[in-house]
Amino acid sequence: MPDPNYRSLNDCLMLHLRKATRRATAGFDRALSPLGLTATQFAILGHLSWAHDRGKSWSVQGLADALAMEASSLTRALQPLQRRGLLTINPDPEDRRAKRPAATPAGRALFVEACPVWDRVHTALLAQVGGPDAAKLLGLLKQTVAGVDLG
Repeated sequence: MPDPNYRSLNDCLMLHLRKATRRATAGFDRALSPLGLTATQFAILGHLSWAHDRGKSWSVQGLADALAMEASSLTRALQPLQRRGLLTINPDPEDRRAKRPAATPAGRALFVEACPVWDRVHTALLAQVGGPDAAKLLGLLKQTVAGVDLG
């Protein structure tokens, strides 16, 4: 068996993206925990609140796509929010097999309450990376998310 190229792990985009994601997520999770939210739950409530404010709605699959999640993982993530009364999951009026999650007034209020917490952590992260580098990084991440289909 050939020797693995361990040195290439130092320059592996996937490993460094995962490490950065874990570290950033942990920071957001810690900051949001007094509100009983995780970073993922904050993102879900944010997307659902955005849709509500525009008179729109997401299907579970559409929301999963927007969050770059598997629909089954999103369904599991919705359950605690539903139990807390922060969202409802309704049948799609045009396709009863499809479900449409929607933030409740309590869910939207909690999202609004959590926004300053998120903003504080986000601002600290931007400062740590540095303004011009943060803007460049955000552009590269958006480009990566839009174009990733490795197979």
